[in-house]
Amino acid sequence: MYGTERPNIFSKLTPKVEGPDQEKEAVEEKMENAYARMRKRALAREKRRKTGSANWEPQLHERVLVKVQPVSGAIKGITSKYMHVYEGSYFISKVLNHSAYEVKDEKGKVRG
Repeated sequence: MYGTERPNIFSKLTPKVEGPDQEKEAVEEKMENAYARMRKRALAREKRRKTGSANWEPQLHERVLVKVQPVSGAIKGITSKYMHVYEGSYFISKVLNHSAYEVKDEKGKVRG
């Protein structure tokens, strides 16, 4: 134990590499392989991307929710984590602009 050389168990498991000239692949080949992997992953990402099905065209008398600005409920002890983000349900009664609509509740009262 003392005075003797310790056995190196990793020398049996790992191959001996003396330097960069013993590499099996050339640098150009490594670059080509890396580019091919990157291209393959980019194509997979492109295939997984969003399909653009978020184009919503509202129709008259369609039921919608309205996004509201949360009002502080500190007096009641309500934190913003539990505040409602949407109010509703409302019906679209008139299209004012391509991004503005007049909405009414079930009783016919206009919101806004």
